Amino acid sequence: KSVLVEEDSHLVELLRYIHRNPVRAHICKSVSGYSWSSHHAYVAKTKQLEWLYTDLLLSMFSESPDKAISGYIKFVQGEDSTEIKDFFSKKILPSILGSRNFVEWVKAKFYQIKNHEEVPQSKDLAPTIIEIKKAVGIRYEIDTKELEETKRGQKNEPRDVAIYLSRKHSGLSLEEIGKQFGLIKYSTVSNVVRRIESQLADSNQLSGMVASVRQRMFLEQRKI
Repeated sequence: KSVLVEEDSHLVELLRYIHRNPVRAHICKSVSGYSWSSHHAYVAKTKQLEWLYTDLLLSMFSESPDKAISGYIKFVQGEDSTEIKDFFSKKILPSILGSRNFVEWVKAKFYQIKNHEEVPQSKDLAPTIIEIKKAVGIRYEIDTKELEETKRGQKNEPRDVAIYLSRKHSGLSLEEIGKQFGLIKYSTVSNVVRRIESQLADSNQLSGMVASVRQRMFLEQRKI
């Protein structure tokens, strides 16, 4: 899994964590004892690992090649930091390592490409259904519980907008979205999305409301 990091210190901490995995798993007693580790490329140039680019990370220890290698060896022999241990101890591994402000900056910076298939962290950056419902509730000035109510024959624009935005931004499947709104058939989600898309083409008022909800949704997400 890819991880976005805030500081150079986080990057070398990750490097040490990865190279110490065999030691942590009791496969070997030292980092150099594991034959298949990329660690060997950092301490000596070998033909088998010449494809691996190590200069950037080694330069973080020293500008002198010899001192950089010795600095790296000393560093990787040490224990992992508390921050790294806490990061990897989570049941669901986060995709962003850094301060709260850094996490918020990433969400704001890459908000428009949340569901891009080439962005590994897109699902982690996507807004949750809770955030979407809250944003809709605020803009329409209603209780979010109303977004889960189905009244036959009655129009429920806020609910339709919430479903539409969930489909566009949450990254969840039709079935998952349907469950969040108390819908038995996931095909209903598709019908709602098509209906809102059609209405958006003809209604400036609805377009303005959806844009407003999106803005609010973004603000709610940044609070996390």
